[in-house]
Amino acid sequence: IPDIIPLDTCSELIESCKDDFQKLFYPGPTLAGVDTSIKWTMDFNFSGDQAREAGCDYDKYRAFEMRIYRSLWAAISLYVEEFQEMRMAPNLYDSGYRLQKYSMEKGYYRTHHDGAPWDPEPTCLRVLGAVMYLNTVERGGETSFPLHGLKIKANAGSIALFPANWTHPHQSCVPITSDKWIVSSFILSDRRPAAANEPHGNIQQFHVIDTNPANQSNNEQ
Repeated sequence: IPDIIPLDTCSELIESCKDDFQKLFYPGPTLAGVDTSIKWTMDFNFSGDQAREAGCDYDKYRAFEMRIYRSLWAAISLYVEEFQEMRMAPNLYDSGYRLQKYSMEKGYYRTHHDGAPWDPEPTCLRVLGAVMYLNTVERGGETSFPLHGLKIKANAGSIALFPANWTHPHQSCVPITSDKWIVSSFILSDRRPAAANEPHGNIQQFHVIDTNPANQSNNEQ
């Protein structure tokens, strides 16, 4: 989905991350922990709360967080319109956000998949993977789906959404001409309603969204 994150949000967020890089970023983990044979990135568990814990400006990063949230859920709305089976997925919510820097000529994430029904929770609840591109990489840096013969170019302001399942293994290719900056998230679906005092995900202020048409009259947006 192109041009769905405002470009000023992308550029301003990158510059803020560069300014606060030493405070916010750490070697990027996989589900099994840090393993540079699989993934070589520098990551920030992106939220206003995490920024504050690191001694950075809460209000600034909280505002960025909300802008990314609005863009992501606009993209999901378009995805649901195209793939209408998604309307049957109860209680959609996101997992929070990880901001990642892939260094030029070094950064990568080898082929992997994001979930499977037999995985433990919450991994088995993942429905979609989301990659939000904050800058354009002219050469390299694609999100590649080798089984599908598809490479998605890193273009600033675009969001890639894809099934988070064993059917869609993918990799992040090494960026050649510049660093690559992305925000990643997962969209999950859980049949169990979240209690009011136990919201899902890392962003406690956000509502669980139920896209099932049968429940729309009671849906809090």
